[in-house]
Amino acid sequence: MSILKSLKLGVGCLTAGIGQILLSCLSLGIHLFTIYTAFSLSGIFGGILTIFFPPLSEIAWFIILWIKFGFLNIYTYTVLGYIVIVLLSLGGMYLASSSLED
Repeated sequence: MSILKSLKLGVGCLTAGIGQILLSCLSLGIHLFTIYTAFSLSGIFGGILTIFFPPLSEIAWFIILWIKFGFLNIYTYTVLGYIVIVLLSLGGMYLASSSLED
């Protein structure tokens, strides 16, 4: 294996690994914050629905909070940061896998 392939593999694995750790922590934080927001803004029914339907509720609350408070709020920035980390992690996985195929 050449030095360039080894470097691609190492950078890809490091990026994907760190990304997965960050995604695990951030997804829990986003879900807890979403539950708190749902209970605060819509009461018990919205909070319970949010607990049991994590991906759908996070998308719904992202849209609701964007419409209600505009784009400049901490929730939309956090979700967009999460999406960026997902893309970086996928890029790292692609980089690592492409270095193994050559």
